[in-house]
Amino acid sequence: ILAQAGASQLRLWQVTSLDAATTLKLRERIAAGEWVFIAGDRVPVHGGRTIEVDFLGSRAPLPIGPYILASVLECPTYLMFCLREGRRYRIVVERFAERLSLPRPDRQRSLADWAQRYAGRLEHWLRRAPLQWFNFYPFWQPGAGSKADA
Repeated sequence: ILAQAGASQLRLWQVTSLDAATTLKLRERIAAGEWVFIAGDRVPVHGGRTIEVDFLGSRAPLPIGPYILASVLECPTYLMFCLREGRRYRIVVERFAERLSLPRPDRQRSLADWAQRYAGRLEHWLRRAPLQWFNFYPFWQPGAGSKADA
């Protein structure tokens, strides 16, 4: 289906750790007009830093990686949601930030603010399609992620 849609030129690259070389490659791709996608609602499988947000009436961990990456890359950040509507899919893209900033003196608060803002947008779309969000791990269970120590 991707080939039929003209996406056969799609290049996928899984980033498992962010170092200086990876950051430079990502910057080059963005400068070339490419997009970088990262799941904002998935706690890292092998551990990783998270931050708790108010989400659907409870406290929930979200990864801090998307906000740190966007800040380091100094690029516009968008949210993308895919909703099934009947037999079709609708892709929604929203601008999240022109430039996501994490100033050193207030880094923890800034991370919390960005994560909470994301949680609010995710809640918005989940309320429209509540049966279309899937997590295959105990999302709200204490200890599902570790606290951010940024």
